[in-house]
Amino acid sequence: MDFSSPERALTSLVRRNPPLPEAIKSVSASLLDLYVKKDNSDGGSTAPCSDTSTTTSRGDQEMTSIFALLGVDTDNGDDYPTAVKDVRWECLAVGLLLASHWLERHTRALLVDSYSSASSSAAAEMQQSAVYADGPRQPCLVASSTENMERSNDEIHINDTVIYAHYHNVDFCERVVVICQRHLEHDEPRVRTLVARVIGAHSKYTGLISRDSNNDNNGVDVSSQLIAQRNKISHFIGTSLKEHAAMYDEDRSLPGPDFQAPALDDTTGWRALETSLIALASWINGCGGTYVDQFYHGEEGSSNESGVELSSSLLIILEGCSAKHINRHVRAAGLQCLEQIIRVSSLSTYDGSNEQHVLHEGSELRDCVVRILTVCLADNWSQVRMAASVLNREFLVAVRKVYGEESLVPLFPALLPRMCLNRFYLAQGVKLYSQDTWKLIFDPAITCFTKLNGAEEVSKCAGAVCRYYVKMCDADNHVVREASCQAVAEIAERLGCNEEYAPYLAPFVPMLLQALILCFHDESWPVRDEACLACGKFVKAYPEECLDDLGMLFERWTDHLCDQIWSVREDAAVALGDALLAYEYKDGGAIILEPLLAILKERIPLAKTQPAMTREELIASHNDAVLHTDSQLYSCGSLAPKLKKRSTGGCSDCKVRREKMPWEATDGCVYMVRELCRHRHLVKDEVLLPIFEALVDACRVKHFPQGDDLRATLWNQLPVMAESIGKTTFKRKYLHMFIELLMDNVSSKSASALSVHAASHCCHDLATLVGKGIFRGRCEEFGAGMIFDSCYQSKDLNRMGKSVLRTAY
Repeated sequence: MDFSSPERALTSLVRRNPPLPEAIKSVSASLLDLYVKKDNSDGGSTAPCSDTSTTTSRGDQEMTSIFALLGVDTDNGDDYPTAVKDVRWECLAVGLLLASHWLERHTRALLVDSYSSASSSAAAEMQQSAVYADGPRQPCLVASSTENMERSNDEIHINDTVIYAHYHNVDFCERVVVICQRHLEHDEPRVRTLVARVIGAHSKYTGLISRDSNNDNNGVDVSSQLIAQRNKISHFIGTSLKEHAAMYDEDRSLPGPDFQAPALDDTTGWRALETSLIALASWINGCGGTYVDQFYHGEEGSSNESGVELSSSLLIILEGCSAKHINRHVRAAGLQCLEQIIRVSSLSTYDGSNEQHVLHEGSELRDCVVRILTVCLADNWSQVRMAASVLNREFLVAVRKVYGEESLVPLFPALLPRMCLNRFYLAQGVKLYSQDTWKLIFDPAITCFTKLNGAEEVSKCAGAVCRYYVKMCDADNHVVREASCQAVAEIAERLGCNEEYAPYLAPFVPMLLQALILCFHDESWPVRDEACLACGKFVKAYPEECLDDLGMLFERWTDHLCDQIWSVREDAAVALGDALLAYEYKDGGAIILEPLLAILKERIPLAKTQPAMTREELIASHNDAVLHTDSQLYSCGSLAPKLKKRSTGGCSDCKVRREKMPWEATDGCVYMVRELCRHRHLVKDEVLLPIFEALVDACRVKHFPQGDDLRATLWNQLPVMAESIGKTTFKRKYLHMFIELLMDNVSSKSASALSVHAASHCCHDLATLVGKGIFRGRCEEFGAGMIFDSCYQSKDLNRMGKSVLRTAY
């Protein structure tokens, strides 16, 4: 079923198998005639209908058809609005979708009429009140502005003049509320999600009607009747929420023996609890600021009889669902519900100048949200962590709006460490959203006249931040450990290298270093990769403090320099380069440079010792079932394989990894030579020349397929080396070493496409650096002038084509 639009929902309804009754198909066809834009000779737009009787007739037809899909028994007239019939879930879902669009259409008409005269606070509230449900298992609420509420050509195409007088909608709403009550706990989750959407649309429509005193309602007290319906909705939502929440104890223990759902687990949904929370969130979203005004009576003034009163009992339920429930969908839904409560609390007219405001320091809501965020911002599921990040931003913005930015400072010790770490989290949504939240709070360019400084606030909370980082470096989730290493590296760079903030971080340096060393022995290579880089930055910021562990760190770096993963090899070289700069003051970095040169001398020729193998043999080994049996198992429900933390040993000790190959040691040396070239003031030509000669000689090997990968690495890094050495010096002392091997790779018919591509780019970049004529002259010495001309011309044409494409598009 496709619920992205009424047209698609009705079309998919007709195609259902087993087929639906002919009566339902007829209803669906009649609705399609109303919703699909008719093509005509003057461009395909339907002219507004000026005949009121025709408009009413079309509206009656639409309403009757919606009722037919919902199973509402209209044969008894208005005297029995609660009479309903059983229908298939597909019909019910489409009927709920159309009912929500009906309410949203009338809400939009009312909103457009009243928007121009609304106060700024009311206008802001109306802008954020549209409710949408995104998918059956993970519905979300998305705020939209008035402009976004305008319909596009791909949405509902029924004539906007089909707008009933509001007193006509009372009966429609009453019948829809009955349907919502009946199906709030429907077995099909898509139906429950659409019930939540209808509830939100009804709540918003009621809220706008109650504000509008200019509508002619033909003597009918529309506002009172709709408010009564909204209160009825709150009662059955609250009842359902309390019943489902009671299935769990506060310690996440399983439900009692009477509960008949043993097959449900952490990944699947848990009956209707998730959608009941979304329904409550949608209802609060529609109520807006009036929710706090009507349902908050102080911290001791509510018994929560309706189930939706903003009281201790509701907060206990939401805290249990958000932070303690075993199911991730329920936790995310609980966080969305809290997000709506926080949002409307900043829009309410409740007196914010005294300590009775719902967000005042020490209030139950504020303390509850902080407790929940400290747990959920570190949740193992990215879905929950994302929902917590949204709640965190809404919470900080709301508190700042009500009490000013100074009121945020007491919240930072609990929230700031988690906010910092999530800026490096692997899931892109969490990472980017957290980065934007940081800018929203601390960036003066976005938050005008802010006095808060991010680095300063982190330094003041250095103890809490460092302790949290150390704890997360030992987390079970390898993604969290990876992010923690990046966060430790950042704090060392931003605070440790700053004279103003360094004293705040100094007491925690040994703790952070030991946490990084722990991750340096991790079984997960991405964690080791980030720990490797982070240790280099940490040594650069605190060379004296790291001196005692330098021997062990140097051993780990050089071990990673021949790792099986190319990015680990490259980052190990970068870390060694940072260490070389860190100890530059000690005899020009001799403490690092001398043993490093000895290792390069030993490892560069190792590619020659790689066992001979043909490409066919390599492919056969990749497809050998025996070699891939009893290997690491992956779970589709997790982020990655279950990788253990290691306190001793390294990647070579891991039984699930292949052995290192000799050519990989040579490949790592290429990256290391690049880093030496970047620090030319420490490494003279007398040292570099023999290294380059050995490197070129090692890269000539062709007795194994990975030799092409080795040469590709050399060609990718050579332009960087040349630029670091300098145009003149490279041209005079180094260029001649590479010409023959480079031109041979460019013209090779048997080399891999990657190595040929890298060689061609290297040829073009070096010619650009030293001069095309000079480079061609060197190629002529080896009889490769024509090869260079062909390569250089093809690269120019390729880049010109890309430029033309960028201009065209």
